[in-house]
Amino acid sequence: MYGGVDLSGTLRLQPTIFGTPVFQRDIPLGALHREGKPAGGGSPS
Repeated sequence: MYGGVDLSGTLRLQPTIFGTPVFQRDIPLGALHREGKPAGGGSPS
């Protein structure tokens, strides 16, 4: 049995002056992919 995790996302930068957005920029963050056996996944003997 194996388990895995996939994460990805973006960081949104949106400075405002008096509540008015000056500009908006999305900065992509790197993807994270991990896979492995879950802890304690063995069969008891």
